[in-house]
Amino acid sequence: MNDPDDKTQRAESMDFVFVGEALALDLVNTDVVLRGKRHDFLSVPEDARCWWDEATLHHPGREVVEGEAETTCWDAELLDALKQLRAALRSLFLALIERQPIQRHDLEVLNQAAAGDRQLAIGSDGTLIPVYRTRMPATGAILLPIAFSALQLITESERERLRKCDNESCSCMALFYDTTRNATRRWCSSNCMHRSRSRERYRREKEALAGAQR
Repeated sequence: MNDPDDKTQRAESMDFVFVGEALALDLVNTDVVLRGKRHDFLSVPEDARCWWDEATLHHPGREVVEGEAETTCWDAELLDALKQLRAALRSLFLALIERQPIQRHDLEVLNQAAAGDRQLAIGSDGTLIPVYRTRMPATGAILLPIAFSALQLITESERERLRKCDNESCSCMALFYDTTRNATRRWCSSNCMHRSRSRERYRREKEALAGAQR
């Protein structure tokens, strides 16, 4: 029987990927290809809790939902809900990137996660701030901020800046929003950039050598 402490140590030692420039994209990027093999960073509920703790640090400007900080029920239900939303978001974003038809089921999953109400409250400094309340008590405090991030990307951002990593040599699955001034970002990370360029350089050298031997 596995020791629960083993799961905690495993989750807290995981090197999560935050290259998407948006909370919704970083959720999608918890399902990646590492060393040529597909890897799911959200295998157990404790993984999800650790990812969320890191994600909130990477995205301090996200929409905050009432009860979000008090969420303690990191269980199989919440993990399954996160994975369902992740799958729907990947499908939606890829459809936009590749200019393919949107699947109705994916929109239904996103819309369900985005179900909430916006009200005003007085912040600690006396200013008025928006407060969001979810209509999905069991999982909504976590899903709603991610859904809001996705809605903002889809409805308010420049869709042509939504990209899939251009490193085809390792079948990288990472998605990102290009925030560069000239919209020239092609890879999710410098590692993918170096691998892709090295492969292209090797291909050109091989073709040049073959041509010289003719």
